[in-house]
Amino acid sequence: MYWLMAGIFLLIVVWFLYGYLSNFRMDEKCCSKYEMNEPKVVSGQGLRMVYLTDLHGWRYGKDNEKLWMKIRAAEPEIICIGGDMTVKEGEGCESALSLCDRLLEIAPVYYAMGNHEIRMPRYEEYVTRLEQLGVCVLRNESTIYQKDSMEYHIYGLDLPLESYARWKKNVPPTGEQLQELLGKPEERDTVMTILLAHNPAFFPIYASWKPDLVLSGHFHGGIMILPGIGGVIGPDFKLFPKYDEGPFREKDSYMIVSRGLGTHHLPFRFFNPPEMVILQINPGEELTLERK
Repeated sequence: MYWLMAGIFLLIVVWFLYGYLSNFRMDEKCCSKYEMNEPKVVSGQGLRMVYLTDLHGWRYGKDNEKLWMKIRAAEPEIICIGGDMTVKEGEGCESALSLCDRLLEIAPVYYAMGNHEIRMPRYEEYVTRLEQLGVCVLRNESTIYQKDSMEYHIYGLDLPLESYARWKKNVPPTGEQLQELLGKPEERDTVMTILLAHNPAFFPIYASWKPDLVLSGHFHGGIMILPGIGGVIGPDFKLFPKYDEGPFREKDSYMIVSRGLGTHHLPFRFFNPPEMVILQINPGEELTLERK
């Protein structure tokens, strides 16, 4: 009986160590591949992108070389960033700027802000430096990536700090506020609307604005992912967040929630590997989104 109990205890310790230590390296399981079929897209005008979020100043190799090589190998046409590449005190700014500079060697970079960036004392300086590098910073703004006759309209939503409250209820935007901040998305057959929105908690509201795709993060996959249950806790310290990680659908809008690449106040991930998203948008008769 003693050896049985010792064996069980050892297995539990190994399980916990593996669940923790396996989440701090950049390997193949960190590259989540998605395919989206979009009826608006015609043959030859699909799009391949990489989506990054929540790096929080982490480095994967010197100058994030391991991360950069994974992104380059994915051969994206565009790179989207969903915020929180730094931490609120400003740590990680230099590594995030260095990474963005190198990402521009691969593809155009579109950057929407998270709650950590907007809390930084030198936030405006950081934005200016990103723009000087050539990064397209989207603060309640939009831009167009043109591919032949297809237009990909990319929006970046910049919510106030009240929408990221921890100990009290978040203040969600309304559909009217979204339209006031972002304008009304075009509804043409040759236009696909992509919304970079850091906080996924408001997906039903985003969907009411009618984007085709929302790219989000913020919840770090729920920090701990339990098999059959999902993410355990969000950055607002609420248990079992609904939008922890992965694909979600609301009416005619899809959302991908990335587990993110780093940690901040709690340097802890459990069965929750860091994630860069590789998304291939293809023509299709029916709107679908699947993780491969």
